[in-house]
Amino acid sequence: MSDGVSVKRHNKVADAGRRHTAFAFLEAGYRVRGTVRSKSKGEYLVKLFAGKGEFDYVLVDDITKEGAFDEAVKGVDALAHTASPVVMSGAVEPKELLDPAVKGTTGVLESIQKVKNEVSVAHVEENGAHSWPFHSYNASKVLAEKAFWKFIDEKKPSWEGVAINPTWILGPIIHDCDSPEKLNESIALFYPWAVGKMTEKDLPGQPGLAVHVKDVATAHIRALEVPEATGQRFILSSRSYSPQDYCDILHKNFPDLPNVPVGQPGTYDQRSKEYNHADSSKAAHVLGIKFIPFEDIVVDMTKSLRESQTVRAFLEAGYRVRGTVRSTAKGEYLAKLFAGKGDFEYVIVEDITKDGVFDDAVKGVDAVAHTASPFYTSNVKDPQELIGPAVKGTTGVLKSIQKHNPNVQRVVITSSVAAVMSTDSKPAPYIYTEKDWNEDSIPHVEKNVLESNGGESYRASKTLAEQAFWKFIQDEKPSWDGATINPPLVLGEVIHECDSPEKLNTSVELFYQWAAGKKSESDLPGKAGNWINVKDVALAHVRALDVPEASGQRFITSQGPFAGQDYCDVLHKRFPDLPNIPVGKPNTHDELIKDMNVFDGSKATKVLGIKYIPFEETVVEMAESLKKRFSF
Repeated sequence: MSDGVSVKRHNKVADAGRRHTAFAFLEAGYRVRGTVRSKSKGEYLVKLFAGKGEFDYVLVDDITKEGAFDEAVKGVDALAHTASPVVMSGAVEPKELLDPAVKGTTGVLESIQKVKNEVSVAHVEENGAHSWPFHSYNASKVLAEKAFWKFIDEKKPSWEGVAINPTWILGPIIHDCDSPEKLNESIALFYPWAVGKMTEKDLPGQPGLAVHVKDVATAHIRALEVPEATGQRFILSSRSYSPQDYCDILHKNFPDLPNVPVGQPGTYDQRSKEYNHADSSKAAHVLGIKFIPFEDIVVDMTKSLRESQTVRAFLEAGYRVRGTVRSTAKGEYLAKLFAGKGDFEYVIVEDITKDGVFDDAVKGVDAVAHTASPFYTSNVKDPQELIGPAVKGTTGVLKSIQKHNPNVQRVVITSSVAAVMSTDSKPAPYIYTEKDWNEDSIPHVEKNVLESNGGESYRASKTLAEQAFWKFIQDEKPSWDGATINPPLVLGEVIHECDSPEKLNTSVELFYQWAAGKKSESDLPGKAGNWINVKDVALAHVRALDVPEASGQRFITSQGPFAGQDYCDVLHKRFPDLPNIPVGKPNTHDELIKDMNVFDGSKATKVLGIKYIPFEETVVEMAESLKKRFSF
């Protein structure tokens, strides 16, 4: 934004600045007016904040112009001014930084006075008056903040002032950015470490101080609401660090990232003795900020740079991707979601059971990953609701390939552990491998027909669909080969189009009940089954196309069993402010799973190189993506 915010809690706030700040105000119940440099940025923010609350924007193309903020501050109850150029690299005339920083600050204040707003707090962010050896930038921030306090001292306005002084701001990216060159300065300095562009000789690197962008956003809100914040400055810092700490965290949490330097791991305590440190205890005491740990900052930042799902995984691996969707609206949603990620297009397939429906989709492609199949187990009136689309969808794709593109190299089908497990004939605890097939569900459906259990109907659909896949290959002997991916419950970040909890897919909806406080102590321990992170499933599809040894193979992709108690343990640890999360008996995972089935995912690790994402990280990704959508 120019970028900035004005606010009300059912009043309005003007935000001259950061997107995360605006996001935080909206989630806290404020109406927000932002300032942006262009209409395209404003419309991007309108879409980004759609459904989050009441947001509008005002164009401010030059913050140094007199009266630039007049329209922005009209009718608001508070103001958060965050706009100021951050340029650390290249030859920069000091005036390029000093003028916008100082004139932008005084310009906002003069606009407030001119329109005679009854602003309760003028909330001005002055990030950097305390930090970093970049002298022109430092000077701009010092002069801007001094101008802010001088204005209050001399003009004695009816409103009060607060200054937020964060250190280096890091965290997830939500601004409009389709290339590394458009990253903001702080993230751009981290990016080369994450993508393997730095080497051992670059370590331990220049030390600094960091704070999570969400803590900065929270501080802005608290500074408006806490009476004791009046007239105060607040330093925000999680801790000191150097790029060696980046690398330590990347190796621990993202072991599959290539070319990340190693250096001298675990030497922070020794190195930090020579670092500057910032005392942020005042912000903790007065504003109640519980600073997000540095490791979480780096993890959040890395995940936002790596955004993934099956299509994203293919795009990131350099594939051109053609997707199939049921409507133009869904296709356009995906086109925007994957904008800048690679070459993506889509074909509309309204009904996967119709003959020839995949003909256009398979023309001219080198490989096919078929993931479509209905997944629900409640209110199943007829097993054919699930079996028909699952089987016909699979055979329909294969027939289209043979008819229109028989020279594809490989076809990968998303099956399920539902095609592996036999709930009656192999009672728990049982360790399933790729050699196992579901022997129970098809006989159950054949016997019970319309009286069939919904779970057995779903498992029968997945079993019959995968059997049809392998039978097609055996009977038709195509030039291409095949592989199947058999995941259990798929968890993790939600990126599909979904504007209400009722539209969540089945696996995530089960988690949502716990995270949103809709479960109670009586629901624990809540055995749930085996699980896998959606990103690992996506990566398995890519690797199954790439790895020659995957030909003709089934791959169980599973991290192992878990229970609802494990959800609650992670939610209490990582989201202590979430209300109504049952406590149960924490840290009893081993006891809870000892009698549960296990799906052995070691083959996928050995052949496809899948290094499974941990449960805690998976739950955090899922919870954060749901909180952004539904604000629980």
